[in-house]
Formats: sequence, C-alpha cells, structure tokens
Amino acid sequence: PVAIHLYRMCQEMLGNALKHSRAAHIAVSLFQKGPDRWIVINDDGIGFDAQQSSAGLGRPGLKERADLLGAKLDLETALGSGCCWKIRLSDF
Repeated sequence: PVAIHLYRMCQEMLGNALKHSRAAHIAVSLFQKGPDRWIVINDDGIGFDAQQSSAGLGRPGLKERADLLGAKLDLETALGSGCCWKIRLSDF
C-alpha cells in the first residue's frame, strides 16, 4: 500500500506539471538523508499561487495520501518561479 500511495502521488504531481506548468524541465529525485526518505519533484514552469483554492482534487488528494502514510508533504511555488513538491517519509 505504501508504494501504491507514493506512485499515485508522483503520478498526480507529474501529471499536473505536464498539464499546467509549461515547464521545460521536470526533475524527480529520490534519496535518503539520515532516517528520512525523500521524493522531490521540481519543475521550472510558471508556478502558481498556493494560497488560492483549487477547483480540483489534486492537492487535497495528495495531502490525504501523505497523511495516510504519516509523511510530510511540502509545496514550494510562486507565480513565475516553478514548483517543488517534497514528500518526506520518516520511520519507514
């Protein structure tokens, strides 16, 4: 179940980047730092206002999956400056 949730989260993030970001590059990083495992998806697209509510289910669904896994989900984005999603799994 953990792998499926992580796969679906990455699928959603990559799908949104491809559909909406107008990015020239999208990078996916997987790494371990200390006891934590990380997935980072970064694009150089147009970004968006993260404070603005979304009509879709993407961000709420990502948060729900992260909560089910006990993972921390972070989003760094702003208009004109790309998007960076970070998933951190601890004690996995």
